[in-house]
Amino acid sequence: MNLLLKRAALLFGVILLTFVKVYGQQFYAATDQGILQQVTITPNGAVSKNVNGCGSGYFSIALWGNKIYYTLAFGGLSVADITGGNTPQVTNCQYLASVPPVSSMTVDKNGILYMASSNSLYKLDPKNPVLVNLGIMPYGASGDLVFYNDKLYMASYNGIVEVSLDDLSQSKLVIPITDRTVYGLTSVASRGAVKVYAIGVNNNRSELVELDLKNMFIKGIAGSLPYIVYDAGSTVETGEIPVIKLQSINVTRECNVVNKGRAEIICAPHGNQYTYKLNTGESNTTGIFDNLPPGNYRVTITSFGGEEPKTYPFTAPDFSLQDPVVTFNKTDPVCDIAGSIKLETNADKALYRVQYNNTVYPIDHVFANLIPGSYHFSIITPNGCLLYEKDCTLVQEVCPPIVVNDIVIKPECDFYGEASVTVLTAVHPDNYTYSLNGISNTTGVFNRVLPGNYQLVITSSGGSQAKKQVIVPDFTLTKPYVSYTAKNAICTLAGQVKFNTYVEGVAIGTIKHGDQNYTPDETIRGLSAGTNHFVLLDKQGCIVTELDITITQDSCEPVTFFNTFTPNGDGVNDLFRPNQSSNPIAYKLTVFNRLGQRLFESESIYDGWNGNYNGKPVPTGVYYWMCNYTMGDGQVEVQKGHVTLLR
Repeated sequence: MNLLLKRAALLFGVILLTFVKVYGQQFYAATDQGILQQVTITPNGAVSKNVNGCGSGYFSIALWGNKIYYTLAFGGLSVADITGGNTPQVTNCQYLASVPPVSSMTVDKNGILYMASSNSLYKLDPKNPVLVNLGIMPYGASGDLVFYNDKLYMASYNGIVEVSLDDLSQSKLVIPITDRTVYGLTSVASRGAVKVYAIGVNNNRSELVELDLKNMFIKGIAGSLPYIVYDAGSTVETGEIPVIKLQSINVTRECNVVNKGRAEIICAPHGNQYTYKLNTGESNTTGIFDNLPPGNYRVTITSFGGEEPKTYPFTAPDFSLQDPVVTFNKTDPVCDIAGSIKLETNADKALYRVQYNNTVYPIDHVFANLIPGSYHFSIITPNGCLLYEKDCTLVQEVCPPIVVNDIVIKPECDFYGEASVTVLTAVHPDNYTYSLNGISNTTGVFNRVLPGNYQLVITSSGGSQAKKQVIVPDFTLTKPYVSYTAKNAICTLAGQVKFNTYVEGVAIGTIKHGDQNYTPDETIRGLSAGTNHFVLLDKQGCIVTELDITITQDSCEPVTFFNTFTPNGDGVNDLFRPNQSSNPIAYKLTVFNRLGQRLFESESIYDGWNGNYNGKPVPTGVYYWMCNYTMGDGQVEVQKGHVTLLR
């Protein structure tokens, strides 16, 4: 290094702290190992950081916005996305075009690439990637290209050359550099101005030499890098300082904290590292701020690439205003009965859940079997994000005493002479067990209880007990009076009964005899002689009473006649008539002579023929008779015959 450079380096080291911004100045460098480095010039010197990603074998590079163009040592042009920040990365690598091996590359403000190989200069439009040979320059390229004030500059073996794009032959050497080989050229932004650095090789290290391209001299050494730089690039190598462009500020609700916001500041794609700082003092390089309380904020965006800082306002809303109203429907524990809690809301239940003890339930889930104490619930969304939290306290209530309001004893509906017993108690929260006549249940209803005296025992699940005497009467002792009409059996006719349709004011619905049911206005026929059992039911099918009715078999003597009679006045067989023990209910006897003349007629079994006609005895002989009669069963009979009259 000559004396001029040494003095310039000393002076530059003194003033570097005064004009390098606190955020530094940033560019990217391709090393002799084909590795891409992010370089930041800080008040304490140049700091390097590896750029990871899909690219490799970097030789010549150029940056345009968030795009990096790069060639390999043996040629070929590729493009990728580059992201700055604490962990810079190259992604989405794609082959773009076939180009020869070039030792330098840059891009103008229109996005057109320029490349140099020895004395040849080329350009290529990435939108139409066809390589155009611009011609031969009087100087050979040792390293990089860069634009400054709309002019193209190139590192050559002689120093820095201003390339005339209008006439390459008019290109000229503007800053001679003979004590080192310059491979890289790069631009950085500082306080709204563009600075240009030549990167020279010195004993396997690279030194950053600041150039003054207005006055065409070397200003000094800005620092060094512990590797050889083949090519360098930055977002200002076009000669223009990029602008921070905000695309959106997205404020969403935090998922895991109550009523806090999450702000995500999204800028247009950029290759430089941005720093985002809130008016609260919090800053980062991601643009994401968590746990923001409701309120108004301002974010200031600064760039390591030197872009002008930008400040933007935004608001974190009060998200709780959107929350559903949730209330508790609780039942405190009482006696030995556990409590319960149910959350209720007038909002759409499908949009919310409740979390308790790290388990998620539907919002209207009933939490049962709870002991006295405080319970903590979290209201969350279906995807698990926390809305707010609520506590509910259960208090142990006093167990009330056993109070018997009534004991209702009624005749059984289906079992005559038995009773049902129903115990009615005051409303109680605990469970009761009722015991009567050796039978226990939880309903207090006992069926088919026989008449007698019993002790009722009521036991509460809360531990208390009550006893009552129960007297079940014999309901058969107060049987109601039943009105009915019965007919005995006679001859072939069975007995029958017809009941009154009311029994002491109770309307009869059904009469049962054996397996048969009868309507109350129906005559029950076909009854055998003897005792017949009847069950009278009301219209609800319950037994009103039971009774036995005796049906008697009445006498049924058939009509018979003798075939002779002797009307001689001796008092024996003087009349022709039927046997006097017969009992027809209708009767008619007619006697004829041989000529068919009617001699006698009678409608009473006691009135017989005395052998006279018109008051005079008829001759001895044979006479004919016909008898029509009806027996007690309604059976109509006709008999005919002849009788011999003897004197």
